[in-house]
Amino acid sequence: MLSHAFDTATSAGRDESGFTLIEVLVALVAATVVAGALFAILNFSSAQTANLTDRVQADQLGSQAMTSIVDELHSACLAPAFVPIQETSNEHELIFINSNSKEAEIGSTSKATEVHKHKIKWESASGTLVDYSYSATSGTVPSNFVFSEAEGTLTKTLLASHVSQTGSTPIFQYFSYATASNQSESTPDSTLNTTALAVPLSGTTAKEASSVLINFSTAPTNAATTIGPTATDRTIAQTDQVTFAFSIPNPETPIHDSPCQ
Repeated sequence: MLSHAFDTATSAGRDESGFTLIEVLVALVAATVVAGALFAILNFSSAQTANLTDRVQADQLGSQAMTSIVDELHSACLAPAFVPIQETSNEHELIFINSNSKEAEIGSTSKATEVHKHKIKWESASGTLVDYSYSATSGTVPSNFVFSEAEGTLTKTLLASHVSQTGSTPIFQYFSYATASNQSESTPDSTLNTTALAVPLSGTTAKEASSVLINFSTAPTNAATTIGPTATDRTIAQTDQVTFAFSIPNPETPIHDSPCQ
Protein backbone atom coordinates (compact mmCIF):
# COMPACT_ATOMS: atom_id res chain seq x y z
CA MET A 1 0.00 0.00 0.00
CA LEU A 2 2.80 2.38 0.94
CA SER A 3 4.64 1.51 -2.28
CA HIS A 4 1.58 2.19 -4.40
CA ALA A 5 1.07 5.62 -2.80
CA PHE A 6 4.72 6.48 -3.40
CA ASP A 7 4.46 5.52 -7.08
CA THR A 8 1.33 7.62 -7.49
CA ALA A 9 2.98 10.69 -5.94
CA THR A 10 6.04 10.23 -8.11
CA SER A 11 3.94 9.99 -11.26
CA ALA A 12 2.02 13.12 -10.31
CA GLY A 13 5.24 15.00 -9.76
CA ARG A 14 6.50 14.00 -13.17
CA ASP A 15 3.26 14.95 -15.04
CA GLU A 16 4.10 17.82 -17.47
CA SER A 17 1.07 19.21 -19.36
CA GLY A 18 1.60 21.24 -22.68
CA PHE A 19 1.57 21.08 -26.52
CA THR A 20 3.50 18.75 -28.69
CA LEU A 21 5.70 20.09 -31.50
CA ILE A 22 3.16 19.01 -34.09
CA GLU A 23 0.41 20.92 -32.30
CA VAL A 24 2.55 24.05 -32.17
CA LEU A 25 3.33 23.81 -35.89
CA VAL A 26 -0.35 23.34 -36.75
CA ALA A 27 -1.26 26.39 -34.65
CA LEU A 28 1.44 28.50 -36.33
CA VAL A 29 0.24 27.49 -39.80
CA ALA A 30 -3.38 28.26 -38.90
CA ALA A 31 -2.39 31.65 -37.45
CA THR A 32 -0.40 32.44 -40.60
CA VAL A 33 -3.36 31.58 -42.83
CA VAL A 34 -5.75 33.70 -40.78
CA ALA A 35 -3.30 36.63 -40.68
CA GLY A 36 -2.77 36.37 -44.44
CA ALA A 37 -6.51 36.38 -45.06
CA LEU A 38 -6.99 39.41 -42.82
CA PHE A 39 -4.13 41.23 -44.57
CA ALA A 40 -5.63 40.43 -47.99
CA ILE A 41 -9.02 41.77 -46.89
CA LEU A 42 -7.41 44.92 -45.45
CA ASN A 43 -5.34 45.44 -48.60
CA PHE A 44 -8.40 44.98 -50.84
CA SER A 45 -10.45 47.39 -48.74
CA SER A 46 -7.69 50.00 -48.82
CA ALA A 47 -7.34 49.67 -52.59
CA GLN A 48 -11.08 49.98 -53.10
CA THR A 49 -11.25 53.03 -50.84
CA ALA A 50 -8.36 54.67 -52.71
CA ASN A 51 -9.98 53.81 -56.04
CA LEU A 52 -13.30 55.31 -54.98
CA THR A 53 -11.61 58.43 -53.58
CA ASP A 54 -9.65 58.91 -56.81
CA ARG A 55 -12.76 58.50 -58.96
CA VAL A 56 -14.68 61.05 -56.88
CA GLN A 57 -11.80 63.51 -57.13
CA ALA A 58 -11.44 62.95 -60.89
CA ASP A 59 -15.18 63.49 -61.35
CA GLN A 60 -15.11 66.73 -59.35
CA LEU A 61 -12.14 68.10 -61.31
CA GLY A 62 -13.70 67.18 -64.63
CA SER A 63 -17.14 68.52 -63.70
CA GLN A 64 -15.69 71.87 -62.66
CA ALA A 65 -13.81 72.21 -65.94
CA MET A 66 -16.84 71.18 -68.00
CA THR A 67 -19.12 73.60 -66.11
CA SER A 68 -16.68 76.45 -66.75
CA ILE A 69 -16.56 75.73 -70.51
CA VAL A 70 -20.31 75.31 -70.85
CA ASP A 71 -21.05 78.50 -68.88
CA GLU A 72 -18.74 80.49 -71.15
CA LEU A 73 -20.32 79.02 -74.27
CA HIS A 74 -23.78 79.91 -72.98
CA SER A 75 -22.70 83.57 -73.15
CA ALA A 76 -21.46 83.32 -76.74
CA CYS A 77 -24.56 84.56 -78.58
CA LEU A 78 -24.01 88.32 -78.34
CA ALA A 79 -26.79 89.18 -80.80
CA PRO A 80 -29.01 87.50 -83.41
CA ALA A 81 -27.02 85.99 -86.27
CA PHE A 82 -23.74 86.46 -84.35
CA VAL A 83 -21.03 83.89 -85.20
CA PRO A 84 -19.54 82.65 -81.90
CA ILE A 85 -17.18 79.88 -83.07
CA GLN A 86 -14.09 81.19 -84.81
CA GLU A 87 -12.05 80.05 -87.76
CA THR A 88 -9.21 77.52 -87.13
CA SER A 89 -11.02 75.89 -84.19
CA ASN A 90 -10.14 72.21 -84.19
CA GLU A 91 -10.47 69.02 -82.12
CA HIS A 92 -7.92 70.22 -79.54
CA GLU A 93 -8.57 73.98 -79.52
CA LEU A 94 -11.93 75.70 -79.21
CA ILE A 95 -11.92 79.39 -80.22
CA PHE A 96 -15.01 81.50 -79.58
CA ILE A 97 -16.20 84.97 -78.56
CA ASN A 98 -18.45 85.65 -75.58
CA SER A 99 -19.46 88.37 -73.15
CA ASN A 100 -20.77 88.47 -69.59
CA SER A 101 -22.27 91.95 -69.94
CA LYS A 102 -25.54 92.80 -68.24
CA GLU A 103 -26.75 94.24 -71.54
CA ALA A 104 -29.14 92.17 -73.66
CA GLU A 105 -27.00 92.92 -76.71
CA ILE A 106 -23.44 94.17 -77.03
CA GLY A 107 -23.53 96.90 -79.64
CA SER A 108 -21.59 99.97 -78.56
CA THR A 109 -17.87 100.64 -78.51
CA SER A 110 -18.08 101.47 -74.82
CA LYS A 111 -19.07 97.87 -74.16
CA ALA A 112 -16.31 96.34 -76.28
CA THR A 113 -14.07 95.66 -73.29
CA GLU A 114 -16.74 93.30 -71.96
CA VAL A 115 -16.30 91.08 -75.00
CA HIS A 116 -13.70 88.32 -74.79
CA LYS A 117 -12.06 85.94 -77.20
CA HIS A 118 -11.36 82.53 -75.69
CA LYS A 119 -8.99 79.82 -76.79
CA ILE A 120 -9.65 76.71 -74.76
CA LYS A 121 -6.80 74.40 -75.60
CA TRP A 122 -5.99 70.83 -74.64
CA GLU A 123 -2.23 70.48 -74.21
CA SER A 124 -1.72 66.80 -74.99
CA ALA A 125 1.90 66.75 -73.80
CA SER A 126 1.09 68.06 -70.32
CA GLY A 127 -2.47 66.76 -70.15
CA THR A 128 -3.87 70.17 -69.25
CA LEU A 129 -6.96 72.06 -70.36
CA VAL A 130 -6.20 75.79 -70.46
CA ASP A 131 -8.41 78.80 -71.18
CA TYR A 132 -6.60 81.71 -72.86
CA SER A 133 -8.79 84.83 -72.78
CA TYR A 134 -8.29 88.18 -74.55
CA SER A 135 -10.37 91.34 -74.09
CA ALA A 136 -11.62 93.33 -77.08
CA THR A 137 -10.08 96.78 -77.47
CA SER A 138 -12.80 98.11 -79.78
CA GLY A 139 -15.60 97.05 -82.08
CA THR A 140 -19.32 96.51 -82.38
CA VAL A 141 -21.66 93.66 -83.17
CA PRO A 142 -21.84 91.60 -85.27
CA SER A 143 -18.28 90.65 -86.14
CA ASN A 144 -15.80 93.50 -86.19
CA PHE A 145 -14.33 93.34 -82.70
CA VAL A 146 -10.62 93.95 -82.37
CA PHE A 147 -8.71 91.83 -79.86
CA SER A 148 -5.27 92.41 -78.46
CA GLU A 149 -3.14 89.38 -77.73
CA ALA A 150 -0.28 91.46 -76.38
CA GLU A 151 1.35 90.54 -73.09
CA GLY A 152 -0.66 91.96 -70.23
CA THR A 153 -4.02 91.61 -71.96
CA LEU A 154 -3.96 87.81 -71.82
CA THR A 155 -5.64 85.92 -69.00
CA LYS A 156 -4.54 82.31 -68.67
CA THR A 157 -6.70 79.97 -66.60
CA LEU A 158 -5.95 76.32 -65.89
CA LEU A 159 -9.29 74.54 -66.14
CA ALA A 160 -8.06 71.04 -65.34
CA SER A 161 -4.96 68.88 -65.27
CA HIS A 162 -4.53 65.16 -66.01
CA VAL A 163 -6.92 65.49 -68.94
CA SER A 164 -6.96 62.93 -71.73
CA GLN A 165 -9.12 62.01 -74.69
CA THR A 166 -11.92 59.54 -74.09
CA GLY A 167 -10.65 56.77 -76.30
CA SER A 168 -10.31 58.12 -79.83
CA THR A 169 -13.12 60.68 -79.42
CA PRO A 170 -11.95 64.26 -80.15
CA ILE A 171 -12.07 66.78 -77.31
CA PHE A 172 -14.12 69.24 -79.40
CA GLN A 173 -16.53 68.48 -82.25
CA TYR A 174 -18.59 71.01 -84.21
CA PHE A 175 -22.01 70.50 -85.80
CA SER A 176 -24.18 72.53 -88.16
CA TYR A 177 -27.94 72.52 -88.66
CA ALA A 178 -29.30 70.02 -91.14
CA THR A 179 -31.86 70.90 -93.78
CA ALA A 180 -34.22 68.31 -92.29
CA SER A 181 -34.63 66.80 -88.85
CA ASN A 182 -32.87 63.52 -88.09
CA GLN A 183 -34.44 60.65 -86.21
CA SER A 184 -33.77 56.95 -85.83
CA GLU A 185 -34.75 54.09 -83.54
CA SER A 186 -31.80 54.85 -81.25
CA THR A 187 -31.63 58.66 -81.41
CA PRO A 188 -34.29 61.30 -80.72
CA ASP A 189 -35.42 63.92 -83.20
CA SER A 190 -32.70 66.49 -83.87
CA THR A 191 -32.20 69.41 -86.24
CA LEU A 192 -28.40 69.05 -86.16
CA ASN A 193 -26.33 67.12 -88.65
CA THR A 194 -25.09 63.83 -87.25
CA THR A 195 -21.68 64.22 -88.92
CA ALA A 196 -19.24 66.68 -87.37
CA LEU A 197 -17.77 69.51 -89.43
CA ALA A 198 -14.27 68.97 -90.77
CA VAL A 199 -11.50 70.58 -88.71
CA PRO A 200 -9.80 72.96 -88.57
CA LEU A 201 -12.85 75.09 -89.27
CA SER A 202 -12.60 77.37 -92.27
CA GLY A 203 -14.13 80.80 -92.56
CA THR A 204 -17.20 79.21 -94.14
CA THR A 205 -17.69 76.26 -91.78
CA ALA A 206 -17.10 78.43 -88.70
CA LYS A 207 -20.21 80.41 -89.67
CA GLU A 208 -22.14 77.13 -89.83
CA ALA A 209 -20.98 75.79 -86.46
CA SER A 210 -24.15 75.87 -84.40
CA SER A 211 -23.26 73.34 -81.73
CA VAL A 212 -20.15 72.15 -79.88
CA LEU A 213 -19.81 68.65 -78.43
CA ILE A 214 -17.22 68.39 -75.67
CA ASN A 215 -15.66 65.09 -74.57
CA PHE A 216 -12.70 64.47 -72.28
CA SER A 217 -11.60 62.30 -69.38
CA THR A 218 -9.94 63.38 -66.14
CA ALA A 219 -7.76 61.47 -63.70
CA PRO A 220 -7.08 62.21 -60.02
CA THR A 221 -4.20 64.43 -58.94
CA ASN A 222 -1.91 61.50 -58.08
CA ALA A 223 -1.58 60.90 -61.79
CA ALA A 224 1.87 59.36 -61.48
CA THR A 225 0.22 56.14 -60.35
CA THR A 226 -3.12 56.44 -62.07
CA ILE A 227 -2.64 57.75 -65.61
CA GLY A 228 -2.02 55.13 -68.23
CA PRO A 229 -3.61 52.05 -69.75
CA THR A 230 -3.79 50.28 -66.38
CA ALA A 231 -5.59 53.17 -64.68
CA THR A 232 -8.72 53.42 -66.79
CA ASP A 233 -10.81 52.45 -63.77
CA ARG A 234 -9.78 55.71 -62.08
CA THR A 235 -10.51 58.10 -64.94
CA ILE A 236 -13.92 59.71 -65.39
CA ALA A 237 -15.37 60.65 -68.78
CA GLN A 238 -17.12 64.02 -69.13
CA THR A 239 -19.40 64.95 -72.00
CA ASP A 240 -21.73 67.85 -72.77
CA GLN A 241 -23.07 69.69 -75.80
CA VAL A 242 -23.95 73.35 -76.27
CA THR A 243 -26.15 74.59 -79.11
CA PHE A 244 -26.17 78.30 -79.95
CA ALA A 245 -29.75 79.49 -80.27
CA PHE A 246 -32.01 82.23 -78.91
CA SER A 247 -35.09 80.11 -79.57
CA ILE A 248 -36.02 76.52 -80.34
CA PRO A 249 -34.70 75.58 -83.81
CA ASN A 250 -37.31 75.31 -86.55
CA PRO A 251 -38.22 71.61 -86.93
CA GLU A 252 -39.93 72.06 -90.27
CA THR A 253 -38.34 71.15 -93.57
CA PRO A 254 -36.37 72.77 -95.06
CA ILE A 255 -34.45 74.09 -92.03
CA HIS A 256 -32.64 77.38 -92.57
CA ASP A 257 -31.42 77.97 -89.02
CA SER A 258 -27.90 79.21 -88.29
CA PRO A 259 -26.03 80.00 -85.06
CA CYS A 260 -27.64 82.45 -82.60
CA GLN A 261 -31.11 82.57 -84.16
